[in-house]
Amino acid sequence: MAHIPDYRLPGTMVRRLMRKHCVTIRSLSQKYNVTMKRVRQVRADGARGFAASEWHYMITGSWLDGSSVQA
Repeated sequence: MAHIPDYRLPGTMVRRLMRKHCVTIRSLSQKYNVTMKRVRQVRADGARGFAASEWHYMITGSWLDGSSVQA
């Protein structure tokens, strides 16, 4: 089984990335079909593990490990 890195994305970093990339709570909610409550929760508490990598991708468009997906 592949090893999953223990990524950490603190709430302060989530807020900073959202500001830097001009991403709003509502836009994340609508684009990725998550509730606004969940977006606010991640902004406050952060995320760990693969979820941290997913949230980083949702905000910035790039994965934490540096790989990118060509559409």
